[in-house]
Amino acid sequence: MKISFKLRVIVLTILVSMTVASMQLLIVRDKIIRAYVKDLNVHLCIESRRLSAFGKPEQMDRFLAGMIARLKLDSLNQLAVIYSAREESESWSTDYLPRSLGQLEKLDWVQPDGEMVAGDRTRLDQADGEAKKCEISEFETDNSKWHGGRTLGANGDVYIVANLEPAEADINKNYIIPSAFLLLTGSVMLSLLGGWVISKYSLHPLERIRSAMQKLDNKNYNLKISENGKVPEHEDLYKVFNSMVEKIESNYLQAIRFSSDAAHELKTPLTILRGRIEMEFEGSTVEREIKLSNDLQLQINKLISITSKLLLLSKLDSGHVKTEFEKINFSEFLKEIVDEIISCNTRVKSESFIESGLELYCDRVLLSTAISNILLNAFFYCRDGGSVSISSTISDGGIKVMVRNDSKVLSAEDRSQIFNRFFRGSEERGSESGSSGLGLNLAQEITKFHGGGITLEPTAEDVVTLSIWLPFRAELH
Repeated sequence: MKISFKLRVIVLTILVSMTVASMQLLIVRDKIIRAYVKDLNVHLCIESRRLSAFGKPEQMDRFLAGMIARLKLDSLNQLAVIYSAREESESWSTDYLPRSLGQLEKLDWVQPDGEMVAGDRTRLDQADGEAKKCEISEFETDNSKWHGGRTLGANGDVYIVANLEPAEADINKNYIIPSAFLLLTGSVMLSLLGGWVISKYSLHPLERIRSAMQKLDNKNYNLKISENGKVPEHEDLYKVFNSMVEKIESNYLQAIRFSSDAAHELKTPLTILRGRIEMEFEGSTVEREIKLSNDLQLQINKLISITSKLLLLSKLDSGHVKTEFEKINFSEFLKEIVDEIISCNTRVKSESFIESGLELYCDRVLLSTAISNILLNAFFYCRDGGSVSISSTISDGGIKVMVRNDSKVLSAEDRSQIFNRFFRGSEERGSESGSSGLGLNLAQEITKFHGGGITLEPTAEDVVTLSIWLPFRAELH
């Protein structure tokens, strides 16, 4: 059985409020009983002093009725009076006596000073007759709580004891139960209202997010939620949601561009292949056959290159690429790649500044692919008469490689897309150049996989500088 969050909050609020209300009732009840006991002790002492001073009253029934009224009792069964006389006097007591009253002198009797304030002491001192020392005690008998007061006299001792149980029952009936009903009823009503308000306020951000997510579709991603909120936690939740929507939109648009660009890139060599094959059937010469063979080989190699890069990108995206990490001499590793590419590119000038003794823990094959793509891209797009420079040094707990090349003017829009898949610059689009537009993106994914990255440094419009940073020991991502 599933229980909604609102219901859970309301039930929890009711339980908490009822627990607090019950504790308050118990505290109030305890204070009321303490106040009653305090007042009862005062009256017990006053009455015991009077009896000690004046002796046995002539009209006992009237005396007991008045005492019951003053002590706020209900019947004679709740009161017992005993006069324990010395040798020259006569002892007497009321008709009803609890079983243990025969051993009253053995109870623990204490003076009321620690229990009463100055006003209570004044009431005791103003009792009729000679003021005598009064003591009080409490005990249990006949399954009831009793309180007693005694005054020790020269001719005898006076004991007056009263049952506390009826008073507690009266307090519960007239004060606690009605108060409990009102307090608990009010607590439940307030808890229902408070729980509903709290749950509604708590679920408000989730309702906004749910409403926004229901409107998401392939044509509408502009559903960001305002991040201004009264509660910081809500703002954080909105920021996370907006960030997620941005990533979804970015991935969706990238997937669309990828499909379009992939179709275009694959269509071009396929179209060329079809045209060359059709020409084969129109009659051929040796020269045409050689040219056709070269063209077919070029386009097939291009298709193989594109599909290989796409396959590697797919593996990097999914994290399923097989790796073989090892510690290498990065200085020699980089120098070998640079020398090989420079030897094949004599169209432009080049220079390299590679710091010796650099070591790196990496996948040699993957990293060779990344650096080769970056260098090939630099030489390929370097303008005539320009130059390419490569340098490496230690930086921030890793190795930084800088690749700079003079290029044609590269607009801000083109710079912002330089790492996108199939991006080849505005002037290269639609041409049959050997570039697939995947090299830099593949290099970026490989460096990210090693825990590093590539950034395009701010430069003049006709200069491109790429900064590659790799940690000494790769942290796989």
